[in-house]
Amino acid sequence: MAQFVSDEIYAIKRVVEKEGLDCEFELRRSFDVLLDAEEAEEVAGGFLASLKAGQKWTRDVDLVDAKYVEQITSMKGAKAALSVPACSFWPYKFVSQLLANLEKKAVVNLQTNTPVTQITQDEAGRSIIHTSRGTLRARKVVFATNGYTAGLCPQYAGKIVPVKATASHISPAHGTVVSPHLSHTYNISYPLGPGHVDYLNPRPDGGIVVGGGKWIFAHDRSLWYGNWDDSTLLPGVQQHFDGLMQQHFNGWEDSGAEVDSIWTGIQGYTADEKPHIGEVPGMEGLQYMIAGFNGGGMAMIFLCAKGLAEMVGGGVPYARTGLPGSFKATRERLETHSVVPGMRT
Repeated sequence: MAQFVSDEIYAIKRVVEKEGLDCEFELRRSFDVLLDAEEAEEVAGGFLASLKAGQKWTRDVDLVDAKYVEQITSMKGAKAALSVPACSFWPYKFVSQLLANLEKKAVVNLQTNTPVTQITQDEAGRSIIHTSRGTLRARKVVFATNGYTAGLCPQYAGKIVPVKATASHISPAHGTVVSPHLSHTYNISYPLGPGHVDYLNPRPDGGIVVGGGKWIFAHDRSLWYGNWDDSTLLPGVQQHFDGLMQQHFNGWEDSGAEVDSIWTGIQGYTADEKPHIGEVPGMEGLQYMIAGFNGGGMAMIFLCAKGLAEMVGGGVPYARTGLPGSFKATRERLETHSVVPGMRT
């Protein structure tokens, strides 16, 4: 799995360079920063034990020296940090530019603002795709619908569950240049107990994208669990992001940074925290899926899509795609795994 995620970084890099995409791609390191002393000791101990055991995944991971962890991460009160390879980019620009290039080559016919409402089968076994603008038929269909999958594949109800989450964009006051410039991505584990984690992605222009704050509204499950409506904000979260940079990062105290945009998105959770990739059980050879990324899709979805394309376009068996076996969409996973209400807070 560690190798698969590492390969993802360089696969995306190759495509960005080959296609000349302007999507703010950067090779970086990412810090998992721990602000709780007890948790920091536990994580550091686990890493050192894995290092001593010679586990391969530790090769590219670095435990930041506790003496310098605040200086290196720029985070106030940091007790420990793990540094791992990462890349960052603007996904919408990445995807939209790829699609634009394909359209110019007449390889793809892109129909936007055309929601699919239902999929049925005709007598020849082809899928009938019902949309707000009419129907069409296809020999093969791919569901790249993540948290919305159960709306079109009812067998995935309770298996891939929509979960609503928040992200924000924070900018320094106009004309303010913060020094030093943050050049790493972050997972920030706060000293508030398990699950109190934000992710943070600095942009080249000095703005910051931050997501998380789930614990603020987690007590009311109806707000986020099984919720596929991304048109409204979750209560109380913006207050968490307001002042976050000033509170936690050195050099940001006088930045005047504030939230200038905040939005919600829908993740797709699975019980085993792995995506479902491959043929839809019961619809083999006709319908395929790539969904259920549990909020961490950027670390694996590109190569998952490549493997699925080999299956759909070239008839390559799943076992020869290089995809992790645990990702395979199977009837057994549908029968044995269900997302249990209350399993996550």
